[in-house]
Amino acid sequence: MDEEGSWWSEAVLDVPGYVALEAAADHARRTYLRALEEVRQERLPTVLAALDAGEELVFDRFGITQDGFRYETDITPWRNIGSMAMKFDHLAVHDLLHAAKRQLDYGDLDLVERLLLAEAAQAARERATKNEQNEMEYEPDEEEVKWESDT
Repeated sequence: MDEEGSWWSEAVLDVPGYVALEAAADHARRTYLRALEEVRQERLPTVLAALDAGEELVFDRFGITQDGFRYETDITPWRNIGSMAMKFDHLAVHDLLHAAKRQLDYGDLDLVERLLLAEAAQAARERATKNEQNEMEYEPDEEEVKWESDT
């Protein structure tokens, strides 16, 4: 076997540091899943209730309202956001209005705050989209049609 391909023949568990690396990755995965579960069960309901009450949710540089998403002073309505994705060091936002994919730095937010930001933003975006669809599907009843035609 040639020198470049010789490592393929080794058992994976015999590779120096593999077991420690696998344990560290498993620990990180479990920590992430535990934090996500905590956010979804314990913190998200309270945050969404505040959003429903018309409050702005503030996460350092980020803000979330029923109408849109704020980063620093730049506000983007939900209808102009194509997608959002939580990345390691930034929130990736696809801005449809400006046809741009923006990378918004988390700043000092810790993992739980980042997860809460992402979950709350996704929930607010879904609610805004649903409300917009309901408004588009609205059909006036006979009394409203009659009143509008009388003017």
